[in-house]
Amino acid sequence: MLPILSTPGVVDVVRAGTSPIAADANEIEALRLAVNSKVPMERCSYIEVGNTVEIIQGPLSGLRGLLVNVRKSHRLVLSVRLLCRSVLIELDPQWVAPHQESLVLSDHTSPEFGMSC
Repeated sequence: MLPILSTPGVVDVVRAGTSPIAADANEIEALRLAVNSKVPMERCSYIEVGNTVEIIQGPLSGLRGLLVNVRKSHRLVLSVRLLCRSVLIELDPQWVAPHQESLVLSDHTSPEFGMSC
């Protein structure tokens, strides 16, 4: 692991004990696509529950994430569970459709707008 830890910008490796753990490749690829698309985004608290939606239009078409309402604007939360980190992506509400397979509701979630960050 020394060559990895010697790489500029690398702080540490996520691990369980002394063994490295891989982050979910789909979550990393979703973040890579979002960064490369240059849509406005900001960091937010990690959110584990909420309404999962799929983007059906625009540059991020096909991605799934949590729909949230922030400052009267719809955002999509992309998360890397292993790192407990998330980013908010600003999007047009017409770009999303509910993703029924993974709909999870809690006391703090409305089916229409999701959770607030």
